[in-house]
Amino acid sequence: DEAIRLTRAGGRVVLVGIPGTDRTTFTASAARRKGLTLVLCRRMTSSDLGRAIALVGAGRIDLSSLVTDRFALADAPAAFAALAGRRGLKVVVEP
Repeated sequence: DEAIRLTRAGGRVVLVGIPGTDRTTFTASAARRKGLTLVLCRRMTSSDLGRAIALVGAGRIDLSSLVTDRFALADAPAAFAALAGRRGLKVVVEP
């Protein structure tokens, strides 16, 4: 729903990966009213990385908001438990 709400009229929303319950929902009227294109993507390929790296390097995309948890190296088991439990978006283990 948030992606639908934040995307500009005529824009594209890409669902990457597989939701935990293998289902997703969104407010269809909002997507329809904006004329959005919905794209499903199983995974990225190596050819996608160059553009992504360039956008981040140019400062056009800020990745810091994607990191939801940080763990010390000694707490790596807890980090992997968070990942396995699907808690958070991106988990970073810092040496």
